[in-house]
Parts: sequence; structure tokens; C-alpha cells
Amino acid sequence: MAYKTPSGLMGQPEDMMKFETFKVEDIQVHIHRNVLLEYLKENKLLINIEGYGKYNFEILNSEEASE
Repeated sequence: MAYKTPSGLMGQPEDMMKFETFKVEDIQVHIHRNVLLEYLKENKLLINIEGYGKYNFEILNSEEASE
């Protein structure tokens, strides 16, 4: 089941309880919890950024991120 509501919107979601927020360099990425539950495999999620292409979004724990 794909996530069908608007995606790729700029800014903070209205209902933050439904989203996980990740800091990537100088930006914040908000991903709906259902998307993470359904599509996150081995801490990686393939995302498409319109105009930039597809990227493998990898979620690191705090120890891995500091390396």
C-alpha cells in the first residue's frame, strides 16, 4: 500500500505525531511513520526528490552518524 496523501511538501507537517523527523546536514526531513513501517528495509528507504532523482535514505544510529 503506497502512501497516497500529498507528499514532498515544504515545511513542517500539521500533525507531527504521525511523522518522524530526521536532520540531514542543514535540513529536516519529515517521513510519515506508516511509510517507515511499510518501506524501511535494513534501515534504508529509497526516496525520490523531484528534480534531483532517487536517493537511498539511510537511517544511522547516533554512534554511526558521528563516524
